[in-house]
Amino acid sequence: MKLPQSLTPILAPLLARWQALGAGSQRVLRIGGAALLAAVLLANVWLPAARSRAALTTRIPELTAQLAEMRAQASELATLQKLPPAATPTRTPADTNALQALFGSSAKVTPTPRGFQVVIPTTSYPRWWDKTSEAISRHGLTLHEAAITRVPGAASAANDSAAVAVDMQLQVSTSP
Repeated sequence: MKLPQSLTPILAPLLARWQALGAGSQRVLRIGGAALLAAVLLANVWLPAARSRAALTTRIPELTAQLAEMRAQASELATLQKLPPAATPTRTPADTNALQALFGSSAKVTPTPRGFQVVIPTTSYPRWWDKTSEAISRHGLTLHEAAITRVPGAASAANDSAAVAVDMQLQVSTSP
């Protein structure tokens, strides 16, 4: 066997020792090397692949359920896309009287050049938010600015939550 020049100094002593061994010893070393190679391949290739396969096999029911849910959602989406568009709610122009009736007699509603200033001395936060949302959707307004402060020692009768005072600017929306 002819060795490359660069490997000759390294491999020549090993090759000489190999040739000095008897045929039986060489066979035992070949079998041992093959067994060692098989063990390394088993530990580094086959076992990790088998573990990954087992882990993926346990996830199949979960993934199947997710796929079924996505298919159901796709079907529902297709049904919704076939529906005609929802009618836009009819909005009435905002005026001081309508907002006064909506926010109640304790509120002070004042028209401004771009909308309305609403001052409510005391209300619960949920009630204020509900009434403001109603004003926005019914009259096409936007909440431009709001200062909300807690009223010390007062509780709203509506739900025993802390009462708040509100000073807000509602503007006439320019979008449809």
